[in-house]
Amino acid sequence: GRHPADYVDSLITDLKSKGAPLSEVAWKVALACVGWPYVIAARGEYCTPRNRRDRYSSEHPTIKTACQNFSGTGSCSGCKWYPNGQKVRFFDCRGFTYWVLLTVYGWKLMGAGATSQWNTETNWKAKGTVADGIPADTLVCLFVKKGKTMEHTGFGFNNETVECSSGVQHFTQRKAKWTDWGVPACIG
Repeated sequence: GRHPADYVDSLITDLKSKGAPLSEVAWKVALACVGWPYVIAARGEYCTPRNRRDRYSSEHPTIKTACQNFSGTGSCSGCKWYPNGQKVRFFDCRGFTYWVLLTVYGWKLMGAGATSQWNTETNWKAKGTVADGIPADTLVCLFVKKGKTMEHTGFGFNNETVECSSGVQHFTQRKAKWTDWGVPACIG
């Protein structure tokens, strides 16, 4: 099920205090966020009616329709994004990778979108195409390339993926859509 934000915060503290490798912490944190909502241009803010209203535009109407308390005058109780009435955070795809790496490593994955993240060379220790193989036992950022742009990003680890598109999702087998990978410069 969904974990609330305070659970994820304590998970980070607990894993770090036990000396877990930061890449393992980052992967476990990404997994613990499964079920958290997608909101365009979000980078880990709490899911609240006000924060949703701040992200709303006519180009992104689902922000409004996905929130049962968009007006902020009612209650978030019973909302699918609030496990047992406790807050979660929301992201878009690049905001998710940014937030996990910032929270775990204290490092900023630069770029306002997947393409600019990919094109910022200082973000990466190594880069490659999925067709040529992905490093094993290494947390990578995965990308979906369409033409000259990267239209989506997420995390990959040993053929599994965690991404934020229709909310944060975990897949035990990497889908064929992923075209490129990068090892964030903070890893290792």
